[in-house]
Amino acid sequence: MHALGSGATKNLRRQMWWLRATRWFVLTSFVATAVVLGMFVKLPLLVLEPGPAPDVAKRTRISAETYPSEGSIHLTTAQVKVPEGATGSQILQAIFDPDKIVYPRESIYPSDESPEHTESIQAAQMTQSELEAAVAALSELGMPYRSEGVFVSTISEDSPAADKLIAGDVITAIDSTPVLLVEELRAELAGRAPGATVRLDVVRDGKMRSLAVKTTDPAEGRDGAGLGATLVQYRKAPIEVSISSKDIGGPSAGLIYALSIYDRLVPEDLTGGRTIAGTGTIGNADERSGIVGAVGSVSLKVKGARLIGADVFLVPKGEADEARQAAGSDMDVIGVSTLKEAIAELRKLPPTKIAQKNA
Repeated sequence: MHALGSGATKNLRRQMWWLRATRWFVLTSFVATAVVLGMFVKLPLLVLEPGPAPDVAKRTRISAETYPSEGSIHLTTAQVKVPEGATGSQILQAIFDPDKIVYPRESIYPSDESPEHTESIQAAQMTQSELEAAVAALSELGMPYRSEGVFVSTISEDSPAADKLIAGDVITAIDSTPVLLVEELRAELAGRAPGATVRLDVVRDGKMRSLAVKTTDPAEGRDGAGLGATLVQYRKAPIEVSISSKDIGGPSAGLIYALSIYDRLVPEDLTGGRTIAGTGTIGNADERSGIVGAVGSVSLKVKGARLIGADVFLVPKGEADEARQAAGSDMDVIGVSTLKEAIAELRKLPPTKIAQKNA
């Protein structure tokens, strides 16, 4: 056995301490570097925050006599400023910001779809929402409307028709046979085989096109062939209603669009001088006309409404509790199930000083 003297022992201790200190420094430096880099690396997460809340009347044109309102009706939105994914720093800030919510990117931009495809679907959903809103409002006023084709709401990227059809197309004929109803198109497709090529007449951006499209397997429970698309009814009203949605996508403005159209077409002022805001989808199929559907991100939309000083917030009935928690005592939250109910609830509100002055 070789014994170490006291000096050698001290040197060994110093060397061991230095080794441990060096390892600790390297480890902490590595962790610190990873954390710093992570703050700037984009993650598969998105930060949602309150978006714009525009006055719908300023975006709507109606080819009929309209009436002014003392107040205004606003759609509300939630927005993603960095759709490709937020950084660690942005996520950390959002966690401590009550006006922001962190979402998995997959929930908004599915990995099996390109961002461009997702955005095209959202744009088509907004167009569909505008159509449904006009139909619901005019139906409430007793104005007749007619079916003029089949609206392509969405189309799967793996559908063989995806290289020809796009969301927003209106199909008016298949192999020269007019199809003005969804049921008529489905009946024609039932007589085709998957993989067959059919010729579709479609209206796109106001122009008629003829497209050779290959069919695919039908939806579950249906016979024949399909297009790999979500199809809804395209309806035409006796008056023209045009809404400029600009950079806003999705279906959640339907209720507010319908309410604003109705308000402008009747002498009565539904707003009563108030700033009305809200959210909710609207249905236009015969059995669903005027039905208000759920949306999502309600708390953020309420906060967007607060930023414009809204007095009343209309919301699908099932999401009213969430909206009330976000609103606090700042505004009245009204949960509704139909457009008819929303109109009735606004009529129940006590008159404002502006309404009394103009009565």
